[in-house]
Amino acid sequence: MSGEKFYQREADATMSPLSPHVNKEVHGSASLAVIQDKTDWMFDPCLFREFDQRFGPHTLDAAAASDGSNAQLSRFCHESDSFLRKELAEGERVWMNPPYNSIHLFLLHYLEEKDRKTSIT
Repeated sequence: MSGEKFYQREADATMSPLSPHVNKEVHGSASLAVIQDKTDWMFDPCLFREFDQRFGPHTLDAAAASDGSNAQLSRFCHESDSFLRKELAEGERVWMNPPYNSIHLFLLHYLEEKDRKTSIT
């Protein structure tokens, strides 16, 4: 599927996961604040390991927090070292769980890089 077709399909879809997210600034508090941040989700590490065994090994996590607290891999991109500005190395195996409101940007960048270097997987 081309990047444009994917973008249109993604733009037409309504993605609204409803799992609660606990604000990390209040973890130590007696009363935890539960908020819904629909752009900040961590993929389950156990499921990631299964995906990594089946489709990996992955070499780069494309979207993690700057402190690495939600990174699935030791090499990761974050807001100030953005995947969207990275030139991918040949043979790079990218794991991607970007903010839901940016999925199309991450996939378009990946597809552009893949077109540029046909051996990126």
